[in-house]
Amino acid sequence: MGHQVNYTDPPTIFAGTFVIASCAGLAQLLRSGKKLSWRSVVSAGLTSGLLGLLVNLLLWQKYSTSDEGVWLLMGVGLLAGFGGMSLLDLIVELAKGNVKIGIQLEKKDDNEK
Repeated sequence: MGHQVNYTDPPTIFAGTFVIASCAGLAQLLRSGKKLSWRSVVSAGLTSGLLGLLVNLLLWQKYSTSDEGVWLLMGVGLLAGFGGMSLLDLIVELAKGNVKIGIQLEKKDDNEK
């Protein structure tokens, strides 16, 4: 008979999480409407994949003991992949100086509601 894959095996889970998170990052890149280049595609895939893998590694000890926990880890990795591209965009915009963060306080008149 052939080789049977153990889906709860750590290397399988880590590789699966990396692939799922990378795909999520690429989906975010496509949704952003930005011009695609090899550099942006590789950057989105690696950043999101590594972020999903990092989150998975941080939660591994607690949730890897059951089949439900393994699926939770995959789902959290997917969400981290979506956020990875947004985080990368924020860092790039901060480095360029395009993001200005501030609080503007306005005095409200007593007549206004």
